[in-house]
Amino acid sequence: MEGLYLAYTRISTLPESIGNLSSLRILELSNRGIITLPESIGNLTELRELRLSQTGICALPEAIGSLTELRELGLSGTKIRELPDFIGNLTNLEMLDLSYTEIRALPEAIGELTELRELDLSYTEIRALPEAIGNLTKLWELNLSGTKIRELPDSIGNLTNLEMLDLHGTKIRELPEDIRNKLSL
Repeated sequence: MEGLYLAYTRISTLPESIGNLSSLRILELSNRGIITLPESIGNLTELRELRLSQTGICALPEAIGSLTELRELGLSGTKIRELPDFIGNLTNLEMLDLSYTEIRALPEAIGELTELRELDLSYTEIRALPEAIGNLTKLWELNLSGTKIRELPDSIGNLTNLEMLDLHGTKIRELPEDIRNKLSL
């Protein structure tokens, strides 16, 4: 089986046997009452997309750090408050959606996600970005709208592929010089 789509179903828990689906590439659990994931999810080593948006998930199990082939991780609208350091293990991740979560800060390990192209932090509780954000040189889209961020780190200037930076509804008063220089081209 390549894809398992359980969005808008009545399923509220996943059995440990989910880890036996070794060829699974897409797991869609959005819009369900699921609040925890079994540790066996770490056995899904071929998983490319994990969509957990609008679920009751409060924390990611450490086993997620084993999903090194993961390209997309959708956590929008979950109850997650903290992104664990093992997120840095997901070095092939291209899209991370944390919008409408209760995330307050990003770990420095975010800088390990060097393949990341899209990062959505809109309408989160984030107040600052770590300097490690500058390591995401392939980042194309960064959405910070509706956050409590007051300033951008200087390392944001390292994001040479950045095409879309959404800052609407933030408390940012001044752009870093590297960003200002990009605007004057």
